[in-house]
Amino acid sequence: MPATRHRHDPPRAALDPEIVAQARRRRRRRRVAAALATMTLVSSISTVAYSFWTNPQTTTTAGSMGLGTVTGAVGVALTGAGSLLIGTSQQVTGTLSNSGTTPVHISQVTFAVASVKDSGGVALPSSSCDPTWFSVTSATVNADVPAGGSLPLTSSMGGSFTLTNLPSTNQDGCKLATVMLSATAS
Repeated sequence: MPATRHRHDPPRAALDPEIVAQARRRRRRRRVAAALATMTLVSSISTVAYSFWTNPQTTTTAGSMGLGTVTGAVGVALTGAGSLLIGTSQQVTGTLSNSGTTPVHISQVTFAVASVKDSGGVALPSSSCDPTWFSVTSATVNADVPAGGSLPLTSSMGGSFTLTNLPSTNQDGCKLATVMLSATAS
């Protein structure tokens, strides 16, 4: 007759040292992956929008968006092409890269306007081109970035960038501005 187990007794598998060691390794990997995935990627990530228009009453047309990269466990290089019109969205695309030795699951990439600079790279005062005039939406990734590999950040993931139309505000200071975005992968 088998011995009676009490509900406070550990399961038999918990007594096996190999199973206990495997469980510890899995927990450790998950903690490392979670720490890498939630790391804020601000340093040199950038998406740039060069805004130029000839008449403050007309719609803003912008040039292309530039490229930025980050070194670290999870990096994001953002790119874009096309024109940016006041009040319309431009998709944010790029690449998620993982220089780590284990895959990292990314649920989303959240963007924020880090700063606005003039064509010479000097920060613009908010009275000239306020960062709050720009809005961004997160990209829903919900995928694993393989160890030592990369994953495209595509327009279908929903990340976008918009220069908000403020009819009662003179937004001419944003002409030829470079808008720096920061990104957080989580």
